[in-house]
Amino acid sequence: VTVDFFAKIILPNRSNVEKKTDLFFGAQNLKLSKNGFIGDVRLALLGNVSVPILSDNKAELRIRGGIDADGKALDLSYVDIDCGAAIKHFGLATSIVFSDGFIFPVDSVNNKIPNAKIEFPIELKGEDFNNILLRFEGLPRFGIKGLNGFGFVCKDLIFDFSDTQTAESFVLPEGYEVYQPYSTINNWRGFFAKEISVSLPPQFKDETKTYPPSFNAQNMLIDDYGVTGLFSVRDFD
Repeated sequence: VTVDFFAKIILPNRSNVEKKTDLFFGAQNLKLSKNGFIGDVRLALLGNVSVPILSDNKAELRIRGGIDADGKALDLSYVDIDCGAAIKHFGLATSIVFSDGFIFPVDSVNNKIPNAKIEFPIELKGEDFNNILLRFEGLPRFGIKGLNGFGFVCKDLIFDFSDTQTAESFVLPEGYEVYQPYSTINNWRGFFAKEISVSLPPQFKDETKTYPPSFNAQNMLIDDYGVTGLFSVRDFD
């Protein structure tokens, strides 16, 4: 017997429990026996989906899927299931996109680049949608809303979308526990940078120096509360 099979995976929204994201997967002409599917099965995502990963649409995960002109699902994002329809593995063709009303790309003198957003593609693979932990080389030079003229450079960035673990280097900034709503540190979700450099606006530059003073930040978080970190200053006389 052959069947067409479809599945829905519901992703919860941590910042709004009433708003969830549905992912629809499907495959055609699957072989079925009385014991279930014959062999492992790959279901493809049937359309593009955007998943909020920070509150107030600060950042989202854009997952690519779809079908071709003949109605066949494109093998962009998928889940593999066993004969009993249990998920064994998933692969997602995605990109993380930050709202330009939150953080945005800037040029070498910290001017906002018009009509541009911070977006970087990633390929997610794993066995549990609630246990994703990724390390990136960093973000392009960016600015933060409300801090006009400041430029931020991050060389190492952790994307934590896991309820069971955090990066080995993860540390909450001093005082942040006051705002920590989660039961354990493992429940925290967001972006974590161990170190980050922050340059001041050009008007702070001393005539005897080539560049404006710069800050160092340690243990910087980008999450539902915005940007948090421990800051220090150098070359500021």
